[in-house]
Amino acid sequence: MKHRSLYFVFILAALFIVSGCTRSNMALKTQFNTKDKSIGLFTLRTSNIYRTSFQPAVNNIVIAGHESDTYAYFYPDKPYKEIPNQFYEYLVSIDLEPGKYRLETISGTSRMIPLVAATFVFNPIGILFNLPPEKVVYLGRVSITNRERKEGETRAGPIIPLLDQAVAGFSDGTFDISISDMSEEDIPSFIQSSPSLKYVPIDKAIMLNDAIENQSVVEKSGTAIHEITKPNIPPPTNSETSGENLYSSEITQKLRELKKLKDEGLLTNEEYEKIRKPIVDGI
Repeated sequence: MKHRSLYFVFILAALFIVSGCTRSNMALKTQFNTKDKSIGLFTLRTSNIYRTSFQPAVNNIVIAGHESDTYAYFYPDKPYKEIPNQFYEYLVSIDLEPGKYRLETISGTSRMIPLVAATFVFNPIGILFNLPPEKVVYLGRVSITNRERKEGETRAGPIIPLLDQAVAGFSDGTFDISISDMSEEDIPSFIQSSPSLKYVPIDKAIMLNDAIENQSVVEKSGTAIHEITKPNIPPPTNSETSGENLYSSEITQKLRELKKLKDEGLLTNEEYEKIRKPIVDGI
């Protein structure tokens, strides 16, 4: 029985690792060519005030086309600023064709002990932005904070595995998002990390949280003033606003994997029900 339980723990850990994202560091560019693609710059701060010992380190950023089904994946470099038990902060550079986009998902891990990490998935985020042609654009600072979840709120991490998600505060946590214009602080940080930006004009078009009406905003960039027309964006659909759908699908898959272990004789009925009950109760 002891060996069987240990084998089950190993299987769950393997399933968790296989389902995770592979990290690929992406440092800031040294050359900024906007002939074919526009470039967006923003800082990203992640924090966990619910379980402060487990700060969320970002592995993957997903950008979606606002008017198409295209997705782009970016893997940020290590944090350029961090304060233990408070936050990580990243300098993010994205190169995309001109157009309207949506910051869809931010995910990563909070390492607990070697080889064991709790996963968080901040989704849906729903932050909107527009990249004009042949421009380098500062998009603002995005701050995402994990806190204790209330009934009905989107979860910040999957329920399975039970132990690490609960300890890190993601399975029973949720996330708050704020966007701010910190260009006076952020742009010098980008230039310090990538000195070639010193000779590149940087426009400013701060991201938008959720839908807005058409409006024309005049914003300053260097010594020039640029008029930026923010698009009329319809409210997100139910599928976009329902974060629970993401977790329902994941939970269903994990329950099927759990049942398969029981059917193959790797778990007794008692072990199966003992593990299954808190998962179902937590939905």
